[in-house]
This record gives sequence, structure tokens and C-alpha cells, in this order.
Amino acid sequence: MFYSRIHSSRVAFRRYLGVTAKTDRQDARLLAECAALERHGNALGQAVQGDDTLRELAARRRQVMHMRQAEQCRLAMAHEARVKAGIEAMIRHLDTEIAALEVAIEAHIAASATLRRLAAVLRTSRGLGR
Repeated sequence: MFYSRIHSSRVAFRRYLGVTAKTDRQDARLLAECAALERHGNALGQAVQGDDTLRELAARRRQVMHMRQAEQCRLAMAHEARVKAGIEAMIRHLDTEIAALEVAIEAHIAASATLRRLAAVLRTSRGLGR
């Protein structure tokens, strides 16, 4: 059996569902649905939160993306040909590193059924990339 403690404001999704009547039977059904959603959501959230490898790969990708952005800003301000060439070489290297990290992240996700399922759910949302 599954037990869950849910704050009453979380159960207020009755209005979201358009349910206006209030009976014990409806309350029981809505509470059961809310608990099922909470359980399902927590299971997927814990899969990502507890995955040190994925968290570390994503953090490194984010760091390298910031470095790339900084180099692009430096390139926009550079005037000397030698300086520009060095910055462009660094940007190419960072692009290669980003691509390698993305491959590693995709491979890690593909190796886990839970992460694959979570990725599939997330990718159904508009505006979310890989």
C-alpha cells in the first residue's frame, strides 16, 4: 500500500479539473488521483536527483556553455588578428567539448529505463530541447 502526505493546497486541483460538486466519493477519487500523480512525479524526480553522473555531466555542459559565451563576447571585442584567431580556436574546442558532453548525456539517459521514460515525457513539452 502507498501512503503519502500532501499539503491541502496541492489537492486544490479540483478547480483545475473543473469539478464543482463535492461529495465524499468524489473527494476520495480526487485524493487518489492526486496521490498517484504525486507518487509518479516523485519517482521520476528522485531518479534525476539521485543520479550523480547525470547531474555532473549536465553541470559540466552548463559550465562549458558559459565559457563559450564568454569567449564569444571576447571575440566581439577583439581587434588584433592573433587574438581573434586564438579566441576562435578556443570556441571551436569548446564546441567539440559541448558535443562530446551531449553525446555522453544521451548515452547515459539511453542506459536507464527510468531516465528514458522521463526524457520522453519532457520532450513532449514545447520549447524543451534535448
